[in-house]
Amino acid sequence: KFGWVAKKDAIIGQEGDWGDCGPDVKPGDLAMIYHKSPKSYIEELALINSKASPNCPIQTQKGFTIYGHCCEYEIIHEFMYPLHYKEMKVQPILSDWIDSNSNLQGMYFPVDDLIWSLLEERLIEKNKNYMGFEALI
Repeated sequence: KFGWVAKKDAIIGQEGDWGDCGPDVKPGDLAMIYHKSPKSYIEELALINSKASPNCPIQTQKGFTIYGHCCEYEIIHEFMYPLHYKEMKVQPILSDWIDSNSNLQGMYFPVDDLIWSLLEERLIEKNKNYMGFEALI
């Protein structure tokens, strides 16, 4: 399970290619999509449909091209009520995880089962129409 960080100007479609999705993703993995400031929240859940392809050109927010890993994905859920950064930071375990991932400022980060469960628990509390990722696939 992974977290992906969307640029503030990213347009998330129903399916497409994600860069940089990280080198370890494989079909069937899931990713929570986190939008950086000014939004600063998790808003979508994606299903990864391909292995990571290396040496993929990725455009940075500052207009530079870097090379990373790209993969195909499909949005399987959009949260009506996103999980905000400030809500995650108040829980010590999530706060420690956020800190260890540079305040979610990278492009991708692994999410272990404990953190995934805590994030999903909060998303279920906020979104009564969301029963967890297992109900979606």
